[in-house]
Amino acid sequence: MNNKVAVAKANKLKLNKCLEKTISLVGGFRPRDHAKIVIKPNLCAPRSPEDGVTTDVRVVAAVIDYIYRKKGNFEIYIVESNGLARPEITFKTLGYDELAEKYDNVHLCNLSKDSTVRVRVPQAKVLKSLRVPRILLSMDYFISVAKMKRHNFERFSGAWKNQYGLIANRPLRIRLHPFVSEVLFDLNSMFYPDLSVIDGITALEGEGPIKGKPKRMNLIVCSNNPLSADIITAKIMGENPKRVPHIKYALTHGFRDAKNLFLMKETDIISGNNRFEFIKERDYLRVRRLLFLMKFRLSWLPLVNRI
Repeated sequence: MNNKVAVAKANKLKLNKCLEKTISLVGGFRPRDHAKIVIKPNLCAPRSPEDGVTTDVRVVAAVIDYIYRKKGNFEIYIVESNGLARPEITFKTLGYDELAEKYDNVHLCNLSKDSTVRVRVPQAKVLKSLRVPRILLSMDYFISVAKMKRHNFERFSGAWKNQYGLIANRPLRIRLHPFVSEVLFDLNSMFYPDLSVIDGITALEGEGPIKGKPKRMNLIVCSNNPLSADIITAKIMGENPKRVPHIKYALTHGFRDAKNLFLMKETDIISGNNRFEFIKERDYLRVRRLLFLMKFRLSWLPLVNRI
C-alpha cells in the first residue's frame, strides 16, 4: 500500500533521525540528480515556531539534510508569499537566512516577487485561471512542510491548507476566503506535494492560525498524501476530520484515496488525550455563516477569473 502516514515523537530521536525515520516509513523521497526542489513551509507571519504559528526552521533543515544525504546535485528553493509580513522579514527573523547561507544550493524565494504566467486550469472548481509564479511551473519536486494548528474558520490547518500560500497575490487570497475548500482542491490538484511533513513540535490550539496558545507535542507527521497526513493530524488533535470543511470537500469531490491510508507505528499517539482547545462553537458557526453569505451573495468568480 503506498498511501502511508508515519508519526513519530521528536523527543525520542534527534530531529534529523526522526525525519529520516518518518520519510522512510512512507516510502522515502528519492529526487533525481539535478532536480529543482521547492519546499513550502508555513511562514504566514514573523512569529516564532515556539508560538505554534510557523514552521520550525529546524524541521526544514532536517528535510534538506535528508535530501542532501541522497548525494545528488540539487537546487532547493524555500518559498513563501506575502502575508502579514514580507517573506524576506520572516526568513530573517526565523533563521531561514542562516539556513540558506549554510548550503550552496539552497535559495529563498518570495513568490509575490517572482514573475508569473497566467495558467488556465481545466475542470477547476474556482481557479479557472491563475497567475502562477514561474518557479512553481519549473520545479521537479514539491515538498509541503506545514504546521499543526487550529484555524478559526476551518477548524484545522495542516498540509492541505499550506498550499493556500502558493497564491502569490495576497489581496486575491483574502477575497477567496469564502471559497477556501474549492481553492485548496484546485491548488492541490495543480501542485500535489511529492512529500508532506507536518511540524508538530510546538502546535497551536485555540483561535488559530495566528492567535491561540502554543501546545507542546514533539510530533512529526509525514506522508506521501497530504490529505492523509491531515486526517491523521486532525485525529491526533481530537478533531473529527469530516468536520473540517476543506477536508470534507476534498474527500467528497475526488480525493477519496486519502481514506485508504495506512498508519505506520506510533498509533498510541492518536489514542491519547490530546484534544486541542478551540473557539466556542457558536463563534465558529457565526464565522461559517458569514462566509456562506459572502459566497452566496457576492459575485466573486468573474473577479477571480480576471486576475
